Amino acid sequence: MRAVDRLECKWCGHGHASGRTRRACEGCGQTGGLQPTGETISLAHDQVMTVARGALPSLEKARAILAACISQREIKEIRAVAQAVLSLERGKEIACDAGEIIVLADTRRAELEADEKATRVEGRPAKTVSGRVTVPHAQIVAEGKRAPLRTLPPEDRQAYFDACRKTMEPPTPTGAAALARLPEPERKRVIAKLADKPLVSRAIHDAQRELAAERAEDVSTKKSKALRGVFDVVVCDPPWPIRWVGRTIRPNQHLEYPTMTEAEILALKIPAADECHLFLWSTNKFLPLAFRCIETWGFDYSCEFVWHKPGGFQVNGGPQFNHEPCLYAKRGAPRFVDTKAFFTCFEASRGRQSEKPAAFYDVLRRVTAGRRIDMFGRKPIDGFESWGKEAPAQ
Repeated sequence: MRAVDRLECKWCGHGHASGRTRRACEGCGQTGGLQPTGETISLAHDQVMTVARGALPSLEKARAILAACISQREIKEIRAVAQAVLSLERGKEIACDAGEIIVLADTRRAELEADEKATRVEGRPAKTVSGRVTVPHAQIVAEGKRAPLRTLPPEDRQAYFDACRKTMEPPTPTGAAALARLPEPERKRVIAKLADKPLVSRAIHDAQRELAAERAEDVSTKKSKALRGVFDVVVCDPPWPIRWVGRTIRPNQHLEYPTMTEAEILALKIPAADECHLFLWSTNKFLPLAFRCIETWGFDYSCEFVWHKPGGFQVNGGPQFNHEPCLYAKRGAPRFVDTKAFFTCFEASRGRQSEKPAAFYDVLRRVTAGRRIDMFGRKPIDGFESWGKEAPAQ
């Protein structure tokens, strides 16, 4: 038995189950008069299904209703009915209809949230602190998950729906949001794979693995430009010999560049001046090799800088690596020209794979002088020359 809210028609007093909130009263035939009473009634599974099916609008009608909705409450009512059908009718075509309505409902909610100037929580104005609107963390997370849905092109969303319907696998807001976050070329490739693998996470995994392999192959065929002269500041981020292991949790991550062997990294010729600052980025696993590189390249270790990240890689059964080390070493006796607000630990947001934060380079431009080079960088950095197979043209 299942308990559902009891509704009552304000026109004639006739009672109804909560699944019929958008239908006319069976007593007087009027619409818009069903209101909650605060009571619950018990219904058997088949009764619940009858109520839910009756309240679930057709896909075309649901699209029209959602497009006309101007409040979160209206959308939630439709979504709740669709969610009830989805939970009771897995593996059937009506479940796919319900899944599509849920995705469309969350998309409409994301559109309304983007347009709202003031956030409201449970019908009450959000509390303010010093003039700032404060929103509960749970709501911020929910809105953040829905936000990408409004950027998914309608044709791509429909392609996702069609692929799911072939195998009776209901579409989900999570799957649609994952598609929306992908760059367009990558999204098109994933959509093409959905015909055989309607599970979005698996299709994304396979497509990203192929793209990463193609990028790495393309990079490996390039040649680095010849180095000219020596530099007073060297930032080096070698492609450490990482062995990428497939994971069941967040598997959609792959190396986008070819790696080097330990011997190749140790044999690098660092274009350092007689007095030179070296900033060597590493990972926790390759710190021993990084220290060997410092010695082999003719530098003296001085200290370690730490980039504190908002989240990071986590191995099953182990801690989350939410930081990245950067070893500082020097040749000769180079000096810093400014040491104010110069800390060994700093916080910055994460970018694309292996990309280092702009805040790090901002500090180096302020505290160092002379020629600077960014080895193995993949984008232009003001005040630095770039070197490596993916170095931008300068």
